[in-house]
Amino acid sequence: MKSCIYIPKSSFLDDDKVFPHLGPYYIKRFVEDNSKYKVDIIDNSNDLYSYDVIGVSATTPQYLSMDKSLLPKNRITVMGGPHCFHHNINGFTHVVTSDGCSDFLDILNGISPRGIPDNKNQLPHRDKSFHKYKYYLDNKTVTTMITSRGCPNKCFFCEAAGNKVRFKDSVYVQKEIAECVDLGFEAIMFFDDLFCISYKRVKELCDIIKPFNIKFRCFAQAKIFNEPIAEALANAGCVEIGYGAESLDQNILDIVNKKTTVSDNYRIIEIAHKYNIRVKSFLMIGLPGENKESILNMEQFLESSNVDDFDISIYYPYEGTYIYDNIQLFDLKIHNDIETIGFYKGQNGSAECKVSTSALNPEELLAYKNNLFNKYKNRK
Repeated sequence: MKSCIYIPKSSFLDDDKVFPHLGPYYIKRFVEDNSKYKVDIIDNSNDLYSYDVIGVSATTPQYLSMDKSLLPKNRITVMGGPHCFHHNINGFTHVVTSDGCSDFLDILNGISPRGIPDNKNQLPHRDKSFHKYKYYLDNKTVTTMITSRGCPNKCFFCEAAGNKVRFKDSVYVQKEIAECVDLGFEAIMFFDDLFCISYKRVKELCDIIKPFNIKFRCFAQAKIFNEPIAEALANAGCVEIGYGAESLDQNILDIVNKKTTVSDNYRIIEIAHKYNIRVKSFLMIGLPGENKESILNMEQFLESSNVDDFDISIYYPYEGTYIYDNIQLFDLKIHNDIETIGFYKGQNGSAECKVSTSALNPEELLAYKNNLFNKYKNRK
């Protein structure tokens, strides 16, 4: 039984070889540590014909843009990844909506997947294949890892809102960082949904990270972030944080249940800069209630906040989000068509716009987004 996990191309991105896809590498390590099977990770559909069991891991944009006809017939095919969580998938022998490690091994063993959640302390397979990916932080080679899964926040625009957080034990965090360093990586991008979830957790992680003398980047939340967290991060080697500001209009923040204030989004930058930590803000245009005034508020933020870097995306309401499931409650209309892929941001900052509000149509929303991005992108 030859098995693989296929990662479809992300042709809508500037470069899909920036971050390694950790999910398939978790499955590879689990299967190979717990059975006689080997799992190959591939990104070329021409290689699929030599495998008996073919897993496909895809986000919604990857799934909608991939050519399903390239999958060989008369094989065991397994569809997994974020797209599966809220969609009906046809044409595969199995669809996995759980973490996937135990399920993929069950399928290889010829039994029905049992949906057993992954152990919180599992580590992904790491080898030279990680060097195919190229991401740099302060001119240092970077890899990715996570120290937790899930996010306690319940933002209405997020399909993973309110997931129970599962923290890796510190001994496994330390072991994985050591594996990264042994491979020659000099920096780490911690991809936890919310790395800075509390001072206690941040301090615990920073005490582990500091002896490795590496640089790192992580995600924070504006309401939680404070000086003790910033100081702990800086002392351990953090050079940049990213956080979801989403909107700089309080009405919209309240509508989408963000639980932050406009002033929080300015304050996090001030605190981080005090400790020489750069800040990247993630912004969205097209949330329910968007109008000219809310976009002017966003521009004022870009003008006056001293944020170091930013992304502006167009909101797309994925199935399974509170907004999608209750669209009649919101000032938002969806305009899907056969060309919809559903990505937030693509090549050269491009985006689809498949939504409108009572104040702004899709063309206007896209024009505002492009104007802000082009006007301020040199800040990067």
